[in-house]
Amino acid sequence: MAAASTRKAGTGLPPESERFLRCCADVANALIEDHEAASDGRAARKDVNLNALRARYAKKHKLGSMPPLTAIIAAVPEHYKKYILPRLVAKPIRRSFPGTREVTTSAVLAR
Repeated sequence: MAAASTRKAGTGLPPESERFLRCCADVANALIEDHEAASDGRAARKDVNLNALRARYAKKHKLGSMPPLTAIIAAVPEHYKKYILPRLVAKPIRRSFPGTREVTTSAVLAR
């Protein structure tokens, strides 16, 4: 009887990779719903706190860490990417070319 009550935590959970994908899909769906609400003229939230959203869904799916933005970008459907990506892409990368003293902004990376 004592063995049944000392059951390991998380034994009935799906694998970590499946929970990770579900978490990314939930975050993407929340961003899409917010975009749809804003485009329909309904009262949308002022500004979605992306880090809080990621943390809430990571906790809901019992993940050890928050999913990275690149995984969330991959979960967004293609026809919504042009609307959702500006919220996810954070800042440009600066890089210098060998042999020059010039620093240019060459790409945009989600951080």
